[in-house]
Amino acid sequence: MSTIENRRQFLKFCLTTGVAVSSFGAGLLLPRTAVAIWPKMAFEARSSASALKTLLGSEKSYQRRYAITVKARPYADDGGTKVTITISTSLKNVESVALIVTNNPTPLAAHFQFYGEEFKQITTRTKIEANGEIIAVLKTGDKLYNNRQKVDLSGCGCR
Repeated sequence: MSTIENRRQFLKFCLTTGVAVSSFGAGLLLPRTAVAIWPKMAFEARSSASALKTLLGSEKSYQRRYAITVKARPYADDGGTKVTITISTSLKNVESVALIVTNNPTPLAAHFQFYGEEFKQITTRTKIEANGEIIAVLKTGDKLYNNRQKVDLSGCGCR
């Protein structure tokens, strides 16, 4: 190899190393905390009680809190009835939110976990099989709180 090629390889190596070190120093190459934990047994449970026991470690009654708001607006969709659900709260230190749809074949519709973030509101969509209740269960520390809203699909003209 000639001296010019050696210089080019050296400069290319220095430039690549410099970019990598700068990216690491800026935090661009650090691992993120987005870890998907899939509680398969809870999502396959056939009853609300077994889903909550598998997911949160308790199926016992929990305190109903009016500081939790559950809003649902049913409307028709091609595959059946989809409902937009918004859950909000003023509770502090919320660790997780479980969304239960009582008359679905698998009642656990969604589960959200928060790591050091302040929870205020979540909006999601889920399929509702029949009239029933949507229950939001919030976990703060070792306590479970809930609130619920009834959903009547016969009034929306979808079925």
